[in-house]
Amino acid sequence: MDDMNSQERSNSNANSKSNVPDFENDLHDPTDSKWLILVPTTFELNILAKELTSDQLDRIEICGFGAIVPAARTAELIQRQRPDRVLLLGIAGAFENEPEARSGRSTNTASLEVGQAISFSQVACYGVGVGTGEEFQTAGQMGWQHWPGESGGESGGEAIGDQLELEQLRTGTDRTQADCTLLTVSSASNSPAEVNEKLRRFPQAVAEDMEGFAVAAACHLSKTPLTIIRGLSNIAGDRNKANWKIKEALSAAANMAKPILQANP
Repeated sequence: MDDMNSQERSNSNANSKSNVPDFENDLHDPTDSKWLILVPTTFELNILAKELTSDQLDRIEICGFGAIVPAARTAELIQRQRPDRVLLLGIAGAFENEPEARSGRSTNTASLEVGQAISFSQVACYGVGVGTGEEFQTAGQMGWQHWPGESGGESGGEAIGDQLELEQLRTGTDRTQADCTLLTVSSASNSPAEVNEKLRRFPQAVAEDMEGFAVAAACHLSKTPLTIIRGLSNIAGDRNKANWKIKEALSAAANMAKPILQANP
């Protein structure tokens, strides 16, 4: 999952602009930008840039790392570029199928492997609420909404709870599921026990990231459809990076995105 240590982030940021165009400072013509493609970090972008076409790269912007900044950045970019659709690309940590954590609800996560990519049907939020560990309650469990909704107006009409629906644009080879939830977390899982705590509240979640819900909230408020494709770089809770497959995961995400972008120009 995208939680590189400080040194890795520093090296990535220092080297990124020498390898790819200056996306953040390139103001796109709103009339020429139906797609807005978002990538959380320059580290991910440097790898994706080797896989995507020049036209697709022209539509990429960095949205930022974590569960807060990407919401503000996405809102800014949507306001400026007025895209028809948004695509979020990056890496995520896959949840292993733990039946006891999922309260007996079946999933298809056994078919997902590190190094593959998946398109999600929903994104949920974990970490906003009260308490920690077994005592944690989500905002929804507390009876709160992230956004109460607004009658009338051009944006923000519907309330935002703990989960938001995503637009799945299918191709003949993508790995979509009828109920496939991405769980956005404030911090990546550090152990299988932390994963199990998250799965008790969101048993349909198949992976965790740190940006998806923030981007989805901004898209929801602007009524802009969002598709999220994540490459599974590691098993959530496994901090041994020798087991991770970041490049393979990002390559798989790019290969899943390319036919979608081509089929929906």
